[in-house]
Amino acid sequence: MQQALPDNGLCQITFTPVPPGLQHYIGHCISVFLQDMLEALKSLSTFFTENNLRSRRNLRGDIERRSLAINEEFVDSFKLVKEVVCPFMYPKWT
Repeated sequence: MQQALPDNGLCQITFTPVPPGLQHYIGHCISVFLQDMLEALKSLSTFFTENNLRSRRNLRGDIERRSLAINEEFVDSFKLVKEVVCPFMYPKWT
């Protein structure tokens, strides 16, 4: 059922109410997005401490270096897992 808002002389707006299940899903998605955004901002604040021109120019490189370090750490950790697990599961791979 469509409902119309009062005419304010500028335009007429109509909207269809959102079903409760969809409304709950959208609310959950927004909540998760906001939590992730807050976590990202907290992480950013650990190494972006000064808001000046030089810091802003170096921010992208800093983020890329941190990302690379995290990925290299993951690869190193995975190599250890592979060395331990693969000989038992896939003897041909060793």
